[in-house]
Amino acid sequence: MIQQTGVLETTHEILERLKAHLRATGQFMVTANMKGSSAEEVAGRVLSQPSLYGLQGPTISPIFWKWDGKVTAEYYAKVICVPKKALYKSIQ
Repeated sequence: MIQQTGVLETTHEILERLKAHLRATGQFMVTANMKGSSAEEVAGRVLSQPSLYGLQGPTISPIFWKWDGKVTAEYYAKVICVPKKALYKSIQ
């Protein structure tokens, strides 16, 4: 079976996905919108609180909207992945 073309690669892919699933068990994704002057400023505020670090740090994305014909971003979506035990504290 190992000598069949693609079997080793497919098996490796399945194992990687299984490992990722097992690592994700008990993890929760939290999304919140924050007002800020830039993504860096929002990230600095988030990273000043250890309970909001997430697994590898937050994802910060601008939220664009149109005001008086001008596209602007005054709010940013913050996404973190936290373990179940830190969920309540991160939501506060």
